[in-house]
Amino acid sequence: MLCPIKPLSALFAAASLLLASVAVAADLRIETRVYAPEEEAPVCRSVTLFSGAAVYDFREDRPVVTIFRAAAAGKPERFTLLDTQRQVRTEIEVSKIDHAMVSLRKWAAQSGDAFLRFAGDPVFTESFDEETGELQLIGDQLSYRLVTVPMEDEMTRLAVRRFLDSFTKLQTLLETSLPPDPRLRVNEALFVHGVMPVETKLFSGKQDKPSLRAEHLTAPLLSKRDRARIDDAIDKMASYRQVSNEEFRSAGVQTAAK
Repeated sequence: MLCPIKPLSALFAAASLLLASVAVAADLRIETRVYAPEEEAPVCRSVTLFSGAAVYDFREDRPVVTIFRAAAAGKPERFTLLDTQRQVRTEIEVSKIDHAMVSLRKWAAQSGDAFLRFAGDPVFTESFDEETGELQLIGDQLSYRLVTVPMEDEMTRLAVRRFLDSFTKLQTLLETSLPPDPRLRVNEALFVHGVMPVETKLFSGKQDKPSLRAEHLTAPLLSKRDRARIDDAIDKMASYRQVSNEEFRSAGVQTAAK
């Protein structure tokens, strides 16, 4: 779900997608396409598949598959990251990610940069139009404007919210080093209003034109191809060599730079 392009865009994927306990959700497919200003072709695409108590996120721009699994059989909530190019995997517990976010927020609060302080503790003016489904969160550093549709199933909303919150923090830890709180606030607003985004626009500062725009295509069923991708990811998770988080991240950064 989400595919950051620059550090700012890490605060965008808030609605690119929308599990505290082992909640088994219905099947769900979310495809996200991110567009830069004045560009017709998407600069980033991701496909996120919800199946049972697991979520599979496939990045189209990088050889990385991210698998989220709820706590079960004595194991905590965790992510498994697959590097399909180097054929290695690593696991990272959600509790470790949460701990890192506490330190990141403290660092942002002490920063002399107004944007960083906002990212660590954002203040938004929120509005929601029930008739049109338009959701707005307006801040002095960042603003979000979303077109939404209702999501009736509460269990699915819980699953989507839990995954997105954890995935947002994971992206922060691995790729951006910017506090995830603006995106988390958007997640919360979507959940409270019981909606899913169809389109999201991110505005930087007082700009009238969006810095980024995303389209979200949601389907309640998985295709044969989707299930084949899940089966393939499970096979890779079993066969790939496990490495430490540090080794996985270091090599991944080098690959991205190339």
